[in-house]
Parts: sequence; structure tokens; C-alpha cells
Amino acid sequence: MRTDKLSVHVLIIGLVCFSLLHISTAGVYTYYGNGDGSGGGAIGNGSLTLSDSGSTVHATVALGGSSPSFFQNYLVLYIDSRPGGFTDTSRFYDNSSAFASTVSGYASFGSRATAKFAPNFGADYAIVLSRNAPTMRIYELAAGPTLPDPKSVTFTDNGSSWQFNFDLNDVGASGPYFKFQSTATSSLGTAYRYLESYETLTGTKGFDTVTFGNFNTFGVEAVPETTNAALAVFGGLVLTVGVGSRVRRYLFGKA
Repeated sequence: MRTDKLSVHVLIIGLVCFSLLHISTAGVYTYYGNGDGSGGGAIGNGSLTLSDSGSTVHATVALGGSSPSFFQNYLVLYIDSRPGGFTDTSRFYDNSSAFASTVSGYASFGSRATAKFAPNFGADYAIVLSRNAPTMRIYELAAGPTLPDPKSVTFTDNGSSWQFNFDLNDVGASGPYFKFQSTATSSLGTAYRYLESYETLTGTKGFDTVTFGNFNTFGVEAVPETTNAALAVFGGLVLTVGVGSRVRRYLFGKA
């Protein structure tokens, strides 16, 4: 009888652990600016909120600064969604448009703003937003003078905030999980870079070099560590019950 009750408890724990593998681990995430005001403070003193509904990511940029409604600069989100990727922007040379130049950090010979990404971050895609259009463009990153044609998507400009959506497969993500780093560049589309970011960013603004100290993460990887721990506990319980049953059969001749 005790063995039957314990088996039921183990079964319940097993079902809970199994369900952890099938519950979406993405929620609502808010990332705050680094406090820098070199470009007016709209990003450095603002925030970014991301959430997902299945395959679509919903984003809100809350603009900070004293006059957020006048923020005309470009916001770039570099996305790491798969193994590999670029560790900095030094191999991008596309200056065919303000959007492309912003992603590349390259305006012309002698006018380059290089961004070095944080350790364990390799950029695969870039999302660029500007209220000048207003539009956003999603680029798959490639070295050389020409980036692949971007996907253009309109977004909502509420004055003090921006709202936009993108599909996970637009940035190469197979599930609701990716890493990102952010930067702001001049409204002129010249790639002149400020130090405003949702991450730590050091260096010199303008056509110089900046270095990210960290990256942000949206969502949780497909098999989070907590799930592995739960499964390990479950496995330990099953092993304990199995061993206990064998001992009882050996000593008492019954289950």
C-alpha cells in the first residue's frame, strides 16, 4: 500500500517535470537604459519592453530625456539568435542608405564608428528604427560592401514611445529566445555613434570605437537549467523507489 502511494506521488512529480518542458518560458521583459545622455538621453534614460505571443515579439521603446518627442536618432538592436555571428562591426561597409550605414557603423573612408560586442555574443541580425520615416528595417548581417535586402516594417510612434512587432523567424530565432545589444546613432544617418544603450557601453562617441560590457537576453533557452534540475530530482526519486522496492523484496519477500 505504501509503495502504491509513493508511486502515485512519483507519477505526479514526473508529470510536473514533463510539463515544464512544454511551457513557454518567455514572458514580459523590461530593459533599462544605461543613463547616458550623449545623444539627448532618449535611449540612455529610457527603457525597452519585450514580450511574445507565440512566434511574434511585441516591443515598446519608452523614450527618456527632456524632449523625447524630438528624438530623431536611429536605434539599432543587434540580435544574436544562432551559433556563430560577428563579434564587431568592422567588416560591414554598406553605406547605401542611412539605415545600412547605421548598421555598418560606416559612413565613408575615415568615418567609421566601430562597435565591439560583449564576450559570448555574435551578431546575426540587426533591427533599425527611425521616426524619420517612420519605419524599421531588419537586416541579416553580412561582411562586405552590401548587406542583404532588409525587411521593412512600419511601427507606431506615440511621441514619447514607439511600438513595433517582429516575427522570431525574421531574426533567425527558432524559439522565443535571443540575445541582443543596442546602440544609438545620429539622425543624419552618418553612423556617428552615441554611448546610449540598454547595456553598458564604454569608449568615445562619434567616429571612434565603443565596447559593450554585457548583452541582454530575451526569453529562456529551450531546456532551462531549472528544468534539468527538476528532471534530475525526478530521476533520483525513481531510482530511490526502485532500490527501495528491491530491498523490501529481498528482506521481506514482498513488494
